[in-house]
Amino acid sequence: MRPFIRRYFAAGIFLSLILFPRPGSAHILRFSSSEMQVKSNEIQWTLKVHLTDFNHVLETAEEAQVRDYLSSRLSVRLAGQPCELKHFQLSKDVGQEVVTLPLLYVCPAPGDSIEVSYGLFFGDTGHRHLMKFDQGGESLSFTFSQSSTEASFSASTSVWKTVAGFIRLGLSHILLGFDHVLFVLSLLLGARHFKTLFWLVTAFTLAHSITLALATLDLLNLSSKVVEPAIAASIAFVALRHLIFGEMEKAKADLAVTFFFGLIHGLGFSTVLKEAGIPPTQIVTPLLSFNLGVELGQVLIVGSVYPLTVLLRRSLPLIYCWLRRVSLVAITGMALYWLVERISS
Repeated sequence: MRPFIRRYFAAGIFLSLILFPRPGSAHILRFSSSEMQVKSNEIQWTLKVHLTDFNHVLETAEEAQVRDYLSSRLSVRLAGQPCELKHFQLSKDVGQEVVTLPLLYVCPAPGDSIEVSYGLFFGDTGHRHLMKFDQGGESLSFTFSQSSTEASFSASTSVWKTVAGFIRLGLSHILLGFDHVLFVLSLLLGARHFKTLFWLVTAFTLAHSITLALATLDLLNLSSKVVEPAIAASIAFVALRHLIFGEMEKAKADLAVTFFFGLIHGLGFSTVLKEAGIPPTQIVTPLLSFNLGVELGQVLIVGSVYPLTVLLRRSLPLIYCWLRRVSLVAITGMALYWLVERISS
């Protein structure tokens, strides 16, 4: 191996170890969801969390300890009055790696307004929890996060709260989904001109929007055991391609490849909406809002990184060339790591 290649390789691997998260080094929290139904003065709140996340905090906990934990992290108020957790169940599906927690709250009196506080973050600030709320035939949704732990609903709650919640969910899903971020960065580092980048990102957007809609509507289904490794492979392929062949002068050479991989990423995006269990008759608004959030995330990534690459390319071309290659090596290494880990899990 030539000395300059060894330097790029070593610097890239070092960068991947420093900048990108490794599953073995920290607890990685998966997406969770729940459904809440109000009937008179009783509230049924059914939560679903990943088995690994539950075990991270409560694996050896007794029933009383689980109840105390839930009571300290969750609260519900109906018509301004606190509701009491009267009953809860716990069921683990080891095959599906899901823990289901049906909770029954009893409130002093019926009411139209409800306030919810959610704090099951399992020690991870990146946690996102999607709650679907049903009352009187109306269905709304809200996304909880470390910075947004309180929600309120009433008969007059605007549909815009659901729209805003799914936009935030889509935005955070791509910005905190490091594999999707690295794919967009790989496209960015492979395009010499903005026009080329525009068409590559457009192809990616169109493709993942198609499969996101099809998968969410249950018209297309593919196991996550296939989708997740394929996403990692797509990142490695694009990064390695641009590392070997350099920046693309025109988008035509990469459009078909980017569109194909975009179809795969769309299946990954759909996991969030499918886990939310939104009825088909009410899926249009969440689907469009979530996809809008994803697109806003892409715009933020490109808008923040691309001007920097232009500045470096023009003012410090040698340093930019070095940083570009090191970054692509790092992205390739991280993607291959994810590929092996996802295949073996």
